Amino acid sequence: MLNHGNVLASIGPIARASQPYMRYERLIHPLRILNTLPLSHVFGQTMGLWVPPIYRAELHFEERLAAPRLIETIRRERISVLAAVPRVLALLKTHLEATLPGLTERAAGPKGTATGVSVPLRWWRFRDVHSAFGLKFWPSSAGAGHCRDHSKSSGMRLAWWWCRGTG
Repeated sequence: MLNHGNVLASIGPIARASQPYMRYERLIHPLRILNTLPLSHVFGQTMGLWVPPIYRAELHFEERLAAPRLIETIRRERISVLAAVPRVLALLKTHLEATLPGLTERAAGPKGTATGVSVPLRWWRFRDVHSAFGLKFWPSSAGAGHCRDHSKSSGMRLAWWWCRGTG
């Protein structure tokens, strides 16, 4: 049963852990979160109900999970954070690989791996991807018990931050 005490118990640790970083919040204000998770999902509740008030963030919901529509919404609304399941991240990856020629080869890098490449070089290498999403978009947050490595590594290769929440 969800009651006031349960909500406060869930919000308290997040609020305390975020306090050291709140001074940086003004650099990215307004923080905008695109939540594609249902509110019946625990991570969807966290990203949709509890995190936005802590960071004074705007919250956007998207019910249709079509990659072109998600990318257009992220760019148009200047979304900062995408909260999604790994399937949605894989959907975006597939769409980008289909529409941007040579993306898969660039993600693999000259030596077959993207490890050891500096962040500025990755930003330059994938400037077309960053242009598609907009420069304000930087992290993807996936809520799932099981995440495949390719989703995580693809986001890191494209030089945006990727984190995992469980639900």
